[in-house]
Amino acid sequence: MASCRQAPVPLIIHVAPDGEPDAQGTQAQPATLESAGNRIRRLSTEKAWPAEGVTVELQEGIYHLDAPLKFGPQDGGRPGSPVVYRSASSGQAILSAGRAVGGWQAAGGNLWKTTLPAVASGQWYFRQLFAEGRRLIRARTPNKGWFYATGPLEEYKNLIQPWQFGKMTEVRRDYPEAICGFGIEARDLRPWPEMDQAEVLWLNSWDASWHSIRSLDTVRQEIRFNSPANWTVGFYPGLPRYRVENVREALDQPGEWYLNKTSGELLYLAEEGENPNEMSFFAPVSEQLLVIEGSPGKPVEHLQFEGIRFSHTAYPMGIYAHTVHQEDIKPPYTSMFWDWPAHARRLYPDWPADFLPGYTEPQAAVHAGQAIELRFAGHIGFRDCTFSQLGAHAVKFGRGTRNSFIESSAFEDLGGGAVYIGMPISDHRIAGMREEEAPAYNRIENNQIRYGGKVHPGAVGLWLAQAHDNQILNNEIAHFGYSGVSIGWTWGSKESYARDNIFARNEIHHVMEVLADGGAFYSLGILPGNVYRENYIHHVSRDPGAIGAHNNGMFFDEGSAGIRVEGNVIHDIADEAIRFNASHDSSFVFANNYFDVDSIQVKANYDYNTLEAANDAKYVRIRIPGNHYGMKPGTKAFPTKITVQAGMRKN
Repeated sequence: MASCRQAPVPLIIHVAPDGEPDAQGTQAQPATLESAGNRIRRLSTEKAWPAEGVTVELQEGIYHLDAPLKFGPQDGGRPGSPVVYRSASSGQAILSAGRAVGGWQAAGGNLWKTTLPAVASGQWYFRQLFAEGRRLIRARTPNKGWFYATGPLEEYKNLIQPWQFGKMTEVRRDYPEAICGFGIEARDLRPWPEMDQAEVLWLNSWDASWHSIRSLDTVRQEIRFNSPANWTVGFYPGLPRYRVENVREALDQPGEWYLNKTSGELLYLAEEGENPNEMSFFAPVSEQLLVIEGSPGKPVEHLQFEGIRFSHTAYPMGIYAHTVHQEDIKPPYTSMFWDWPAHARRLYPDWPADFLPGYTEPQAAVHAGQAIELRFAGHIGFRDCTFSQLGAHAVKFGRGTRNSFIESSAFEDLGGGAVYIGMPISDHRIAGMREEEAPAYNRIENNQIRYGGKVHPGAVGLWLAQAHDNQILNNEIAHFGYSGVSIGWTWGSKESYARDNIFARNEIHHVMEVLADGGAFYSLGILPGNVYRENYIHHVSRDPGAIGAHNNGMFFDEGSAGIRVEGNVIHDIADEAIRFNASHDSSFVFANNYFDVDSIQVKANYDYNTLEAANDAKYVRIRIPGNHYGMKPGTKAFPTKITVQAGMRKN
């Protein structure tokens, strides 16, 4: 009788939220995440590495992390025998950067309070609060919608006219106070007793910034901030929107909360009949959950995560980016970031040096931080994971990330975007970035990406720059304040590593819900070999308060060239289905795309058509041959097969 050989199995280490550091890592005696990692590192130095790799099985529950888990080269596996961290089949494991908040006391009516000594002592501060699986609203005014600025600060009202990009560089350098405030309607705001606790979210066209309040003058009807935005009021035609958060006097809706940084007092206005002591509250203590980082020539490899939920991260502040172009940097700037408030104090000696920090970003919130970051890593995978209730972006595939993937996962309730691939480098020669550092051969497939930009409305679902040979396939991207996908970061004819990326069968809808001047697909610079194929794009919106240029199905901006666009379906777009700006349709290949409109409207500027038309900023209508027009949903010729195949596959 022939003997039956048992198939080899990976070494399994069981861990639990209440595991013991010295436990054996069995189901009955689970270890901690830290001790499991230590055991893997010891194994990596031995010759007897398990043939099928190592699986760390996380029992159901919340794993609270005060600092991110860090993985280096010694923490990965080997070809064919990876290290896998996975949720046990009994339930989902949650990696949380949140700290439990409790000890609530009734404070009259439905108001409850608790005091956090770590906040009062300056050791902790948070801008998000989560309870019972939802993001709570920080007390704000207005409760819904936005206030509108009335104009620039009075002394700067003649400083700039719409669309003077060159002049804005001078303003940032020589008159930065002009981008630190604006006129207001006196009825909208008043000098609250705890004004120093408040923070303002200021929306411009395609970007948004955060500010603490320096002064409020209801007589002159002006508000001034401690840190800058990127644009003056008046640069864009129209008036920008804003709201104010963390205002005690605005704590007037059930489910809202307020935190006093000085006293450490946290207030929560409960729903009728709700007792917060019977609920689970979490406030973030860390900006990241995982950092997977190797070095050139020694990457972290063969590491996977399955079925895990990543939640409750904070978002960084004190970021003041004033340009996206390294070549535009001029004294007194020494980098693309402002040395703020030192820059302001050179011009205004009494500028405050101590204040709640702000956030300024030129586009796509690229510096907003990420819960999970990969650098010099390969064969890293995320499968069937959930990324939710995060402060900023979920995952960044950074410098030197290769052959990695995210598949069959859900992204939801994000402070920023879902996946950012690459680096915000305008000119890789000036930045000294080598081609082997470009993220490449990665795959983002079959994911549901929805409801992002909760903190940074300028974030996008998926962003890619200075990265090549990546595949973005069968994802659903929906409900973002700005663009669905943004590709390229070069603004013109500079060389870029962003080549040969494929974006196929994605469904992108209900994007551009807050800001302007973007689209379901947005591109910048020369992008040879990139392909947009059989994507389904619909319901790109435009908020009535948005200012700036149009919102499109596909927007080819500032030198965009070299993209093949074929078999895409585009309908129900707020403005043009396709728009070209400082680019020309002759540098693309368009074939068999389906539009619900009878023609494509493009702005005639820069090299498009004639100089006379460009100077007049006229629009022209074109019909690119080889495509299909007037293809509305419900009509016989509408390409239903393409729309059904796009988006997340139903397994």
